[in-house]
Amino acid sequence: MASAPSEIRLRLRSRLSEALAAQDGSIAVGLSGGLDSSLLLTLVCELRDRGELVQPLRALHIDHGIHADSDAWRAHCEALCRRLGIDLVVRLAQLGGTAAGDGAGGKISEQAARTARYSLFEQVLAPNECLLLGHHLDDQLETSLLRLNLSLIHISEPTRQAEI
Repeated sequence: MASAPSEIRLRLRSRLSEALAAQDGSIAVGLSGGLDSSLLLTLVCELRDRGELVQPLRALHIDHGIHADSDAWRAHCEALCRRLGIDLVVRLAQLGGTAAGDGAGGKISEQAARTARYSLFEQVLAPNECLLLGHHLDDQLETSLLRLNLSLIHISEPTRQAEI
């Protein structure tokens, strides 16, 4: 009998496969370096490795530079993508007209960081590219906005958003 984590992994991978089956463009995974997005990228790569995903795949990391561990998160993303054989695009968020990590802007709100992140996603995404984001239950505001389809990002059609 499979363990509970194995069963959850199989169900997540199955739901991802179903959701991505209709996607005819490339796929980008928003990779923060946290557990959620790292697991999401790993599951998508498992689909690729099993031949269930044939679309071009890449990861996008937005470095806000506002956390002491920002460099470590970026390094984790680079190492993970190297191990998985995935191209990684890294962008530095500009908050308040200065680099987020320069300390000049003082404390940056989560809303400002989220707005900057989605703006960069919008700039980097190719036409018809599907952006996958991993969220945990503590991401209540962002998850609720996405579920209500009130996302802060306006990607031109025909980019699709699928809820897993």
